[in-house]
Amino acid sequence: MEEEQQIEEVRSPESVVSLLQVDPIEFEFGYGLIPLADTQQGGDLLDRIIMIRRQCALELGLVVPVIRIRDNIQLKPNEYVIKIKGNTVARGELLLNHYLAMSPGIEDDDVIGIETTEPAFGLPALWIDETTKERAELAGYTVVDPPSVVATHLTEVIKRHAHELLGRQETKALIENVKETYPALVDELIPSLLSIGDVQKVLAKLLKEKYRSAILSRFSRRWPTMRHSPKTRTF
Repeated sequence: MEEEQQIEEVRSPESVVSLLQVDPIEFEFGYGLIPLADTQQGGDLLDRIIMIRRQCALELGLVVPVIRIRDNIQLKPNEYVIKIKGNTVARGELLLNHYLAMSPGIEDDDVIGIETTEPAFGLPALWIDETTKERAELAGYTVVDPPSVVATHLTEVIKRHAHELLGRQETKALIENVKETYPALVDELIPSLLSIGDVQKVLAKLLKEKYRSAILSRFSRRWPTMRHSPKTRTF
């Protein structure tokens, strides 16, 4: 009886309609990166994502949608991709038993590693092992672990695409939240002077411009170090 019910559910039109739903944000990774999300293996990716959503809410005033996390056997073992509304917008690769080291601008020949690119900002970097970590830190390198690399990349992607994540439903939720504190103000403006669509367009433009201003400021500070590429050797 239960088997027949399952067959009927598969045949029903609703089962097809559910396939059309696209997650606002997805983080997919190869099987080699499963330890990042597996709490039994010490992974703290889920906790980091909670903090990312809180950070974006404070900085952008945007409630970031739930981020869907899943492994994908079609990806290379150490590869991950970030999708916005079903479209891949960023990707990267990690070495879990290594650290990502970014030069302060002056290279140290004793800091050797595998040449790579820091995924969030496109800066030259090295994957170094545990034995080189202390030397790199003493030489002034910025050294981060793989979970932090992912968290930074995911945060920057969300900020870059925040204007795309703000739909009418999200705008309405924000308006309702403001209305709880300033009901007279909201009633005066909406919908007599502004529609929800108008408010959405204004907020989306503000989010886009805020990210542009922030990224220009970051690159102006990092420009001196970006002109130097790390000297590398392969392990």
